[in-house]
Amino acid sequence: FGSRPDPPRPPCISETASPPSARPPLQGPGEMARPRALLGALAALLHAVCGAAFVMPIKHRLEVAAPRPRIHVLTVAGAKNVNYTASVQEAVLATMSPADRYTTLCEPGCATAGAGRLRGVVEVSPEEAFTDGRCARKGYDCTGYELAQMRFVYGLVLEAKAALRDGALPDWYLLKDDDTLVDVEGLLSQVCGYGGAGDLASFAYPISCPGAAAGRFWIAGGRGWLLSGALAARLATEHGDEWLRLEADRIRSSDPYCLVDPRQQSGYTWDSQVVEVLGWVPGARLYDANDLGPPCTWHLGDGLSKLSAEAGRRFIAGCAAAPCDGAAKRRS
Repeated sequence: FGSRPDPPRPPCISETASPPSARPPLQGPGEMARPRALLGALAALLHAVCGAAFVMPIKHRLEVAAPRPRIHVLTVAGAKNVNYTASVQEAVLATMSPADRYTTLCEPGCATAGAGRLRGVVEVSPEEAFTDGRCARKGYDCTGYELAQMRFVYGLVLEAKAALRDGALPDWYLLKDDDTLVDVEGLLSQVCGYGGAGDLASFAYPISCPGAAAGRFWIAGGRGWLLSGALAARLATEHGDEWLRLEADRIRSSDPYCLVDPRQQSGYTWDSQVVEVLGWVPGARLYDANDLGPPCTWHLGDGLSKLSAEAGRRFIAGCAAAPCDGAAKRRS
C-alpha cells in the first residue's frame, strides 16, 4: 500500500545529550532549582514525543508488511456435516501458505455447530442473499441444496468487494464445495503464468449432458472454479447485483435441460450459470483445467458415497508444486 513518510520527530535525548565533560558547569547553588525544573519538563516532553515516534513507525511497518494472499479459498458448507467439512478443510489447509486465506460460507448456525473447527465462517442468510428475503423454487421454500447455490455467488461477490475495500485482493479465488479436495500449492504451480495484474483468466472442468442445447456446457463446480482476483473484482463490482438476480431467478423458475436428471437440478445450480456470466466481462477467459496437467482438485462426492479426504488423496497424487517459469507456462 502507498504510505506517507514518517513525520519528522524531535531528536531524542539519547541522540543529542552532550557528554558530562562538555556540559558547562552550573553557576551556583542558587541557580540550580530553575534549570533543574526546566530540564525535567524538557525531559518529560521529549520522552513523550520520542516514545510515540518509536511506537508509531513500528506499528505502521507491521501493517504495511502484511503479505497479500496468493489465493482465497471459498468453501460452501452446511451446518449438518461439520465433522466432515472440517476434515477436508484441514487437508486443504495443509497445502496452503500462512498468508493464504480460507473462508467457509455457511448457513446461519454453522459457527456454533462448528465450535471453532471451521476456518473463517461467514454465515449467509436468505434475507441477505435474496433481494426479496426469501428463497423459493416453483412456489415452494428452497431446500438446503437450493439455498446453497446462492451462497457461492453471494460469497464470492461479498469477499471480492471486501478485499478491494481493504486493499488485499488475492491473485486467485477458488470457489468450491466442502467435499472438494485441493492441493493448493500444486494448483498454483500449474497456473503460475496467469493471474497477473488485470488478467481475467479462470479455470474449470467443462461438462455437458444429453439433452442440452448444442454447444451448451457448464463447469463441474464440485471440482472447483479457479478465477483470478482481477476477474473476481470485475464480476463483483460491475455485475454483482446482476449475477445475484440471475441466480435467484434460475432457482425460482428454471426448468432442467438434461434428459437424465433425477434431482431436476440442471439449469439452476451456480456452476451452470458461469459461462453466461463470464460473457458479461469483455476479455474474460475460461480455460479447460484438463489441460493443466495432473488433477489438483477432486470432488469427493462423485461416487455413491463421499470419500474421506485421506481416501481421495490418490486422485490428486500426481499434483505437485514445481518452480514457476512464468509466461512460458501460459497458454493462448
